[in-house]
Amino acid sequence: MAIRFDVTLRNGKLFHGRLRWHEKGLDSPVSSGPWGNGALPMGSYWVRRGALDDRTGKPPFCDLVGNCWFQFIEPRFATTRTGLGLHPDGGVQGTKGCIGLLDSDTTAWRHALSSLTSDESLEVVDSGILHPAAYELLVTPSPEAQSLWPPDTQAGLER
Repeated sequence: MAIRFDVTLRNGKLFHGRLRWHEKGLDSPVSSGPWGNGALPMGSYWVRRGALDDRTGKPPFCDLVGNCWFQFIEPRFATTRTGLGLHPDGGVQGTKGCIGLLDSDTTAWRHALSSLTSDESLEVVDSGILHPAAYELLVTPSPEAQSLWPPDTQAGLER
């Protein structure tokens, strides 16, 4: 079963969503971008066995409890993007195209990645949930919209 990044919110070069690995019981909030070339491209990736690096002492790769690591991911499609990975999103929030875990403790993810016995697939997909511009269209009432609620007056309340 693949690891899956469901993108639920796009804001320019920044993506937010959930990273799920059902087989391992993992589900975490994540972001990608907006720094460098922005969020990583949608598509399929390899999470390579043995490609987990210790990044102790490097705050951009550390969670709040001191786990500092970087798991390289490899696109399964043609792209000029390099150096992509999965890691805790420490320091200034955001990444340069990696997937940044927003959990305060990423121990479970690090342990699961360090115990890979073979390469794992990672899918980055648009979940189909509303994006900010579409959401604004839905929640902005039109001038001709009329409320069915009584007016907030004594007479309206006594109807």
